[in-house]
Amino acid sequence: MKGEIVKVLLLVALFLSLLVVTLHIRPVSYVLVYRGKYFDWYAYRSTWDRYNSYYLSQVDYPDRVYEQLVEILGIDILIDTPDHRLYLLVNQRTGGAFATWYISEIGKGPGIGVAYDAWFNVYSGKDYWSTERIAHEIVNLFTGQIVAGWPVDWWADTRSPFPYAIKIVVEQNLGHYDAAEASLKSADPLTKMFLQLMSTYGSNIYSRLLKAIRSDGWSQWFTPNPSKLLSEYVVAYLPLAAGINLADQINSTFSAVGITYQLDPEIVQDIWNYRQYLQQFPRDDPRWESFRHGDLSAFYSLDLPRIKVTRTVSKSLISVEELIQVSIIIANNGTASALDISLQDVLPEGFQIVSGVFVIFYNELSPSECRTCNYTVKVSKEGTYIFPPVIVTYKDQVQTMYTSTSNTVKISVG
Repeated sequence: MKGEIVKVLLLVALFLSLLVVTLHIRPVSYVLVYRGKYFDWYAYRSTWDRYNSYYLSQVDYPDRVYEQLVEILGIDILIDTPDHRLYLLVNQRTGGAFATWYISEIGKGPGIGVAYDAWFNVYSGKDYWSTERIAHEIVNLFTGQIVAGWPVDWWADTRSPFPYAIKIVVEQNLGHYDAAEASLKSADPLTKMFLQLMSTYGSNIYSRLLKAIRSDGWSQWFTPNPSKLLSEYVVAYLPLAAGINLADQINSTFSAVGITYQLDPEIVQDIWNYRQYLQQFPRDDPRWESFRHGDLSAFYSLDLPRIKVTRTVSKSLISVEELIQVSIIIANNGTASALDISLQDVLPEGFQIVSGVFVIFYNELSPSECRTCNYTVKVSKEGTYIFPPVIVTYKDQVQTMYTSTSNTVKISVG
């Protein structure tokens, strides 16, 4: 009898020790703590109960950010998600945030995770970290949902200036002015470049870019990432919204932040125009497939016009009221005639035309043919001026429209 009691006691002890071990290794589960308009929130129950006054004060913020981004970026990603819902994980880890297609802790996605202490750690005014992290990562959700693998050296990931710029706009629009101001103070040249593009070319510039990328059937940018060619592809989609080749402008910013390569404006132009050519084919055509893998060889074998535009000035350092000559050279480097060639030029503010004209139209430009347009200008104030790119549009034999833009030119007036 005594032996039996000992056995029972040993079995009970073994059971209790296994139970303790099991409880020790079993993770505490995240639970659904709030269901918003678009976002379901998950958190540790103990964390939520302890800090819910902070969380509840901002519980509608992710939904409001989402609506802002639908307006700014022009895409409603919710219709493409498995549950037609998005998810926010109040992450038990401290510091940081992430965006992902699948949140493993809850077995759902897509969504974002934000450190639980972001809501009550103060940096620059109330709620800085939570508003900053939430907006930043929801931007990443949008762009990643449309196409994965953005350039890590100047768009998102290693450097994240694009989501950083857009989240500043969101913070401003939603009245979080302290957070927006603090973010602007620490913004790098790439972030300021993205904001400046919106200011110069319209608030819908990124909406038009992302819609074009989606319509062209992209799901993943090609590798390697980062690479010069990948960046030239991404930059080639910006002219669809801006109307001009922005390679020169972006190269200046690349130099300022230490990116070692420079975009080739002619390759950017070729990518832009090859895309225009491909619009006549369905998106599953092999030509589209090779294009989406970074292969431009088919374009260079086509019998098409290829206009190159160059702007030059007779002097780059002049005096007030001194006359300078501006020349615009239009050359057809392709193997077919360019038709209905239209030239549009804009002078820097303050410059006046003294002689000549700069609105030109040509019916046709044969292969290897070149035309030059000259005019004379002057300016009455000192300063540094930038002549923006000349824009030339033209057609091929089947009336596909192409665009070429010139280099920019800097003039110093003293």
